[in-house]
Amino acid sequence: MKTCEFEQPASKHFRIEADIRKNILTGNWSGGDVIPSAKELSKKHGTSPLTARKAVEALVSKGVLVAKQGLGTFVSQRPTLQSVGVVLGVGSEPDTQGVLGQGRYLQLIETGCNRWSERHLLKCQTYLYHSDEESSAPNSSLWRDVCEGRLDGLILVGHPSEKLAVELVRRRIQVVAIAQTSTVVPYVVKADYRNMIDQAVELTVSTGRKRLGLIGGVTVNGPDRNEFAKEAFILACVEKGLPIRREWIKVTDTQITQEEGHRLTMELLDGSDRPEGLIVSDDVLAVGVCGALTERRIKVPETMTIVTHSNAGSVPINFAVSLTRMEFDPSAMVEQAANMLTNMIRGEPPTECILLCKPTLIRGVSC
Repeated sequence: MKTCEFEQPASKHFRIEADIRKNILTGNWSGGDVIPSAKELSKKHGTSPLTARKAVEALVSKGVLVAKQGLGTFVSQRPTLQSVGVVLGVGSEPDTQGVLGQGRYLQLIETGCNRWSERHLLKCQTYLYHSDEESSAPNSSLWRDVCEGRLDGLILVGHPSEKLAVELVRRRIQVVAIAQTSTVVPYVVKADYRNMIDQAVELTVSTGRKRLGLIGGVTVNGPDRNEFAKEAFILACVEKGLPIRREWIKVTDTQITQEEGHRLTMELLDGSDRPEGLIVSDDVLAVGVCGALTERRIKVPETMTIVTHSNAGSVPINFAVSLTRMEFDPSAMVEQAANMLTNMIRGEPPTECILLCKPTLIRGVSC
């Protein structure tokens, strides 16, 4: 696990904000309680009363506190502790259209946001964009909220714009990326694909299949997914003493599409020998794989076992086959990222830069 070396020092005013939020979150202060005066806060934190007043005013403007003239400042009955955004980068490529473009995936992202929002009493705004240019356009709602200081933090889902990420970091807005490693954003939550492939191989072997093949995609959290998937697959086979055949490992060097899954599977089936089980690293590819197997009248799982990656069933596979899915729950990934982001907003940077989300095994789901 990579150890995080990135840590932005919090300003004095920000530390006072974080301390007030912490007291509310931990239950020390409840709705309706009066908080210490600016003079008392400044003495506790070793700052000027002006700095403490600035922190209190910032939380009043965000709905965390309520100022009552002549009486003091009170905790809101239902305080909104942070205002955060979730940016969904849908993109225009075939693979993202097949994954992020699916309503179920977006619904699960929203579910994770809502659970997190209710648990931590914060406002959560979702922004959906189809291109880097769209997300960073001066007239976009995201850009306007960033420039007007309405957001304490952002979660970037999918394929984040580097231009956007640079600007967010420059403005000292806390950012966590999901799914894609960024050269700018140091904190990332991503699916543990190595664990997925290892489990998939182990599961297939447990069904009595010893001769395995791989249909791989082009990007796993970066441009090297094809090599990564191949490396993880070969390593898992070696550890289990399984035969490795080069012609049974098919990896696309273009975009992830159903057509590519179909083409690669047909290439594999046209060989003089074929595997008994297939590991498919992407559910969009799996649609093409199932189509090819159906055309060749190869029964799954009777003749061949298929284990595929799945984004919570967001890509429908409408073939009469029984697949085993290694599913990553987007709502759980959002919650992991959200917890990381919440701590960062409080002035508590994570001790680790990368969190890996383990897959859930769903055996033999008929599609």
